Amino acid sequence: MAKVRWMLGLAVLAWAILGTSAWAARKTYPISAFSEDYHATVTVEDTKDVFRPGAVSVFATKSGKRLIHVESDELAFDVRGGTVSPNVQQLPYGEQSVLIFDDFNFDGRKDLAIMDGQNSCYHLPSFQIFLATDQGFTKSAAFTELAQNFCGMFSVDAADRTLSTMTKSGCCWHQFNTYKVVWNRPVLIKSTEDGPLGTMFRYHRFVLWENGKTTTDFQLEDNVESEPSILRFPLKQGGKWVEVFMADAATLDYALVRDSGSVEFSYVLDVLGHRQGKRLRKASPMFWNKAGTAISFRNGPYLYTIYDEPQRLGVAVTIGKRTVFFEGDPRGRKGAFDNFAKLSTYPENLLEDDPLLLPAKGSQQ
Repeated sequence: MAKVRWMLGLAVLAWAILGTSAWAARKTYPISAFSEDYHATVTVEDTKDVFRPGAVSVFATKSGKRLIHVESDELAFDVRGGTVSPNVQQLPYGEQSVLIFDDFNFDGRKDLAIMDGQNSCYHLPSFQIFLATDQGFTKSAAFTELAQNFCGMFSVDAADRTLSTMTKSGCCWHQFNTYKVVWNRPVLIKSTEDGPLGTMFRYHRFVLWENGKTTTDFQLEDNVESEPSILRFPLKQGGKWVEVFMADAATLDYALVRDSGSVEFSYVLDVLGHRQGKRLRKASPMFWNKAGTAISFRNGPYLYTIYDEPQRLGVAVTIGKRTVFFEGDPRGRKGAFDNFAKLSTYPENLLEDDPLLLPAKGSQQ
């Protein structure tokens, strides 16, 4: 029995020594004043690492009672003048304070967001949310979820009484959500996704969910790839522009685009079928005319011809014996069909035949 007591005493002594040593290697910083009723500190290991284990504590100023204590394996913050600033939110990728004091549920009382690590997307800060009540602060699982599963802390729009989150995947896919607070819980009211269309990076697909309805729009982004645009010009009427370009390394494309960037019609989206989420196997290819000054393709019974001639710039749409010509404005013209010579890869869907000598294809829609 004496031996057991001796071993137990030794264990307690070792724990006390190690515990004292661990805390001796820590440093505590005050968080700058954010409230008349509360104050806070952040304690971390005293190293030069960017991310350090530690804890954030919130106290009642009058009584000195500790109200909230959140530990973390990774805290990151800047020290200015010996203190740590609260309420910094440089969303989504900039500095975010270890403590944010704001009204998250729009009940007129300010709540607390306490950093608990770097657990949100791409190793960005994550937070635990404590809502102010008559009895103090109560942790909210619903609000905490918004500060854990997206990219950093959510933003607060006091004027609209909404909360917003953002998340992403890779370089190009993003999701933006908007929430209203209903019965003290965030409720999703709007969600927008945007991302590239496969390898066709100039197309961005926007999916909007709002009021129970989903709408999809495609935008044509400015060309930032190495391949040059082949031909682009505005139409004289209608507030739209036409572009002929490489949608990917092998596919020549034509797009009719509104000034807003929204794609009204394109070869890739509407002839190949990508707007409906599938690519048709027997879609009509594109054709040169013999003079090399026009490119044509069929979409069901319609024949589209894009002209790049000294006296004729525009798009002709033919069905049966009727043709409508949409005249281009040469003052806004950029590029020419001569730019095909500058492409690193010749388009696989462009054939050097005269489409007017070919029989009309069946409907490809």
